[in-house]
Amino acid sequence: MIVLKATKKRSISTCLAAAVLLLIAHTAFGQIRIGRIKITKPNIVNSKGEKPQPQPENTSLPSDAGKKPAAGSESSATAAVQNDPPGLLNYFLSEIAEAKKDVDIYDPATRLYLVKAVQEEWVLRAVSARARAEHAATVKYTEWRRANPGNELDAALDDLAKSVAKKLPIYKPGVSAFQFHNPVAEKLLMGSFTNTATMKIHRLGVGSAGWMIQKDSDGLPSYRYKFANVYFRDTSDDHPYCHRVSVRVKQDYAGGGTYSTEIYRSSADDELFACP
Repeated sequence: MIVLKATKKRSISTCLAAAVLLLIAHTAFGQIRIGRIKITKPNIVNSKGEKPQPQPENTSLPSDAGKKPAAGSESSATAAVQNDPPGLLNYFLSEIAEAKKDVDIYDPATRLYLVKAVQEEWVLRAVSARARAEHAATVKYTEWRRANPGNELDAALDDLAKSVAKKLPIYKPGVSAFQFHNPVAEKLLMGSFTNTATMKIHRLGVGSAGWMIQKDSDGLPSYRYKFANVYFRDTSDDHPYCHRVSVRVKQDYAGGGTYSTEIYRSSADDELFACP
């Protein structure tokens, strides 16, 4: 389960709840969870495949990574809100309703995505009892959930799961995301998983032969990047769907028209798709 998502602005209380969720999520997971598979923190290799000493990564994100919020640390205010799950209930329900709306209107002929990035995790929680339990433990509303069987939150997730069961079978990743190969990028992608024993890989590759250039406000290159993607089924999942994990692989600009020999993974995103 990946927890790197952005939130939407609705009201002061909603923004507070969203900020709380992001802080909790980033604090709780030093690794990205995908079913029983974990993705380690980003690492760096040079163009020869060698791994240098770890270096701090710039946490600022360019426009192409809009799905990923900056990490934060939990505060006493966060802890106070965590102890009041019903206070977050309306926010949760509004996000689930948005996800269901997107799923219900999905048509592969007119839309490229099933749900917005901010709602992807709710899709996972809808179809996975394990993901629901992990979210409840992280945000600390497990006891509230146990004390309220048939609660409004689980009922909304059950309704979303019904919509997902109708539409996800026709939602599959485009082949263009895997049409090229880059050994270094693919090694960084697959090397980020701590365990691949339960992965049944359907496709692996990169979406572009060359690099895309990210420029600064003065029009000068900051770095170049490409996306490496893997489409797979995790046999340890408690749902029948597949994943596409996409990582952004970067090389920082070194000046004079050249780029650093160090190549590193700076972000990762997981989305559910139908299996082949």
